Amino acid sequence: YCGLEYRSKHRCPGHGLVPSRRVSWGGASTGRRFLGCPLDLPQECEWVVWVDPPPPLRVALAFE
Repeated sequence: YCGLEYRSKHRCPGHGLVPSRRVSWGGASTGRRFLGCPLDLPQECEWVVWVDPPPPLRVALAFE
C-alpha cells in the first residue's frame, strides 16, 4: 500500500495535493492504512484520513 491515491476525492488541505497511501507503524494504530500529506518532512503536514477502521480495543492495547 504505497504511492499516490489519484482516485480519491480528498486533497491535502495544507497543500492541495493528491494524498499519499501510507501505513501506520507505531502505537495502537500499527498496520492501519491511511491517506496523508504526500510531502516528506519537514514540509509534511499532519493531515490524515483513515482507510481502515480502528482496531478492537484488545489489539490497540497490545500495541501501546
